[in-house]
Amino acid sequence: MEVFPLHAARPTHGLTGYESAINQLYAPMVIEPEVPGAHYEWSVTGQRCGMLGMSAIFANGEIRARVAEATDHPPARQIILTFVERGCFEFIQAGRHTVCPANSVVLMDVGVPLDAYQQGPLEILSFRLPEIFLRQRIAGLSGLLTRAQSAHQGAAAILRDLMHSSWRESGQLGPDEGQVLPGMFASLIDAAFTPGKPALENDSHMASIHRRLQTVIEAEAHNPFLSPALIAARLGISVSYLFTVARRYGKSVRESVIERRLEGCRSLLIDPSWARRSITEIAFHWGFQDSSHFSRRFRERFGVSPRAYRVLNTSRGYRDAHGEAG
Repeated sequence: MEVFPLHAARPTHGLTGYESAINQLYAPMVIEPEVPGAHYEWSVTGQRCGMLGMSAIFANGEIRARVAEATDHPPARQIILTFVERGCFEFIQAGRHTVCPANSVVLMDVGVPLDAYQQGPLEILSFRLPEIFLRQRIAGLSGLLTRAQSAHQGAAAILRDLMHSSWRESGQLGPDEGQVLPGMFASLIDAAFTPGKPALENDSHMASIHRRLQTVIEAEAHNPFLSPALIAARLGISVSYLFTVARRYGKSVRESVIERRLEGCRSLLIDPSWARRSITEIAFHWGFQDSSHFSRRFRERFGVSPRAYRVLNTSRGYRDAHGEAG
């Protein structure tokens, strides 16, 4: 069995080297900061036991990670099993949006495009297995992907414990012992993620919390320091449960906040009383802290830059008001 720590446990500051470490030990991803120049710290360590690749990752900051292209060689495709020790991350793949809170496990196919997001501190333990190996042992593997599962009890809790013990005892396993692990993981993955198993924590008052969540976002979207922790405190719930509620209704907390801010900025761009205000002023008024980040998200949402949107709609308004032809 091979063991190769990549980084010391002490966090490294900045994104330099993080993408390389992730590509070696987690998945072939492009890493981008959500806010250029923002503080970021991380550490990544890895081990290998036969076909099992293991990685322990700590990261703190706000980033976007992308698998941009499908793997050209299907036999090389990997499935990643991740347990979230602390924090939360979310990803979108094949039109499905998954939020992965603390004490949950999730399966990801990193051989096809996906977009993942992280905000705040995150600690995860991940195991990579060949897709072809799992498909030979798990019927309907595709249906188990992009589906976060609570690891509080049952087969998912046993799977979590197997991940912990495999990481801890990896240095004590001989080659023959290591050969047994992949089959154990396949059996527990099948049991833990089988459709019909109760999904992440579900409660009858979720709808009420979701309505209150929208109210808080509406009231606080101008606040540049608005965060999931602040929203959860206002609602009197944990951040983990906040993410669970957001996932239930199909849109992350982060995306809900950004969407509200973008709509607010769009309104002000064509508001005559704001005509003399700069685009940066408008962005900052609605809680954005970086103008280039705002411009990128605005273009993604509306298909044009904020400047082009303002010029186009101001011109239309002038023509409509004066009855001129386009």
